Amino acid sequence: MRNSIICSVLAIAGCAELDKESPDVTLAETSSEISVGAGPARSTIDNDDGPFDIGVTTSATCFLRGLSGDFYGIPKGPVKPQGLPAVAEVFASGGKWWINVRAGTGSAKAHVQCVNVPYAPAGKEFSWSDNNDAAAGSVPASANRFCFLRKVWASQGLTSFPNSNNPTYITIKKVDPIGTATPVFTLAGSHVNDTGSSGTSGFGGGTATCIDFPATGVWGFATQGPGPNATGNSVVSGPLRDYWPDGPVVPPGNVACGLTSVSSRWANPVPSAFGVDDGVVLLRGGTSWGVTATNGKKAAYTCIR
Repeated sequence: MRNSIICSVLAIAGCAELDKESPDVTLAETSSEISVGAGPARSTIDNDDGPFDIGVTTSATCFLRGLSGDFYGIPKGPVKPQGLPAVAEVFASGGKWWINVRAGTGSAKAHVQCVNVPYAPAGKEFSWSDNNDAAAGSVPASANRFCFLRKVWASQGLTSFPNSNNPTYITIKKVDPIGTATPVFTLAGSHVNDTGSSGTSGFGGGTATCIDFPATGVWGFATQGPGPNATGNSVVSGPLRDYWPDGPVVPPGNVACGLTSVSSRWANPVPSAFGVDDGVVLLRGGTSWGVTATNGKKAAYTCIR
C-alpha cells in the first residue's frame, strides 16, 4: 500500500554548495523501481546558448528538480517586439531531451531530474500562463499518476508587484471539476508580472508533465523559512525527512524528487550573492535527498519510490 507522508523542511545552515552541470544522464533499465539519472543542470546569464542534449525520450521522462536565477525577461515593446522571456525548462524534441535556459535581462538555471519511465506526453502535459487560471490545461488525476513542473518562464518578472502581500506562485493542484466525478491535475498561478502597466500579454507561466508509476512510497514537502528577502542572502537547507524534525531521511537510492510549485520573489531588485544559484534546488546526496533554498524562495516538491 502506498505510503503517503506529508512533512516540511526547516534547517538553518551555512550555504550548501549547489549542484554542478552534468554532461549526461545514465538510467538503469528496470520497470519495478524508479531509477534516477545524474541530475544535470544548465545555467545562463545571456540569451545565446543553444539547447543542451541530455538523453533520449524512449527510456526516460525528465522534469525540474530545481529552479534558480533572477527571472526577469524583456517584455514586448519597441526594442523587442516579440519580447524575450526568461526561461528554465527541459523539453523533448527529435527523440531527445534538451535543457533550455534563457536569461532575459537577468539569469536562469534549470536543475533537472530524469527517471526511467518512457516519455509519453499524450494526455499527460498541461500548461498555465498570463495569470489566467480559467485557460489552464488539465489531465485526469488517475491512480499512480504523478505530475511535476518541467518549464517555468516569465516575460517581465517572476515576482509579485513591489511590496505586494500577494506573492507569485505557479503550482500544480488536484481539483474536482463541477459536474464530473473525475479529479484532474491542473496548474494555477498568480502575479507573474512585475509591473502590470505595459498592456502586453505573455506575462509568464509554466508547463507540467506527468508519469504513471506504481509507487510504493510517496513524500510531499514544502520549503519553510523567512519571507522574501532579496538583500539578506539567507539560506535554508537540510535533508528531506519522513517527518519533522528528526524522522528518517529520504534515501537517495530508487527515489526521485521533482518540483510541483514555486512561489515568492524570483526577480530581485538588487543582485544576490548567490547569483544564478539563487533559488530552490533538490539535491540527491550520498546518504539522502536534501533541499537548499535562498533569499526566501519557496517551492513544493514530491518524492516517489
